[in-house]
Amino acid sequence: MTTFAIIFGFGLIAWVISPLFKKSGQVFEVHSQAADLEDMKSRVYHNIKDLEFDYALGRLSEQDFQTIRIAFTQEATQVVARLEQLQKHDLDALIAQDLKKMGDGPAAAVAAGAPKFCMDCGHKNPAKAKFCSACGEKFEEI
Repeated sequence: MTTFAIIFGFGLIAWVISPLFKKSGQVFEVHSQAADLEDMKSRVYHNIKDLEFDYALGRLSEQDFQTIRIAFTQEATQVVARLEQLQKHDLDALIAQDLKKMGDGPAAAVAAGAPKFCMDCGHKNPAKAKFCSACGEKFEEI
């Protein structure tokens, strides 16, 4: 009887964990690609926002700002175009919508009393906050 229980137990454990080792083919691949592209898109958008912030603070010349912004915008366009192939959305609307979600432009971020946006999670925080109230990331002092 105990031998039967042991064999039954191992069989049950194998059955329960077997889905963890299976790939669901095309669906898994498309989901994985979409997740990777969403991550890349988020990083590029954060780079654009960082660039705009640095330019607003005077850390970049106009020529450097324009050159780097064009490169980042082209990268964002390529990433969103690949996402578009997977999700069938309008490219320009997605870029504009996502940048709008990330908050106001750099001039507002520099203005006194303007809210702070966390560079890690994008959460809107009070102007005097030292840490993000959503993820706990420390804000850099300007």
